Amino acid sequence: MPRWTPKTRAKQRENIMESKPWGKSTGPKTIKGKAIVACNPIKHGLRSKEGKALLRILYAQSRHVRKVLDRCNQKNAS
Repeated sequence: MPRWTPKTRAKQRENIMESKPWGKSTGPKTIKGKAIVACNPIKHGLRSKEGKALLRILYAQSRHVRKVLDRCNQKNAS
């Protein structure tokens, strides 16, 4: 990655502010493009609906295992 001088950085900022690329972005227009984009949440693993459900199950299981281990430790300590 090139090292940008303050002058180069300022020039790049000026160019970007002039062209405003964020204003030209309109998202998918075709049915195929919209279908692809609709899958984005699924692609991102644990942030997907299924991933969140899996995490809830894993956390519940973890809490249960901790309780069982605590009971075992209490019995062994007595």
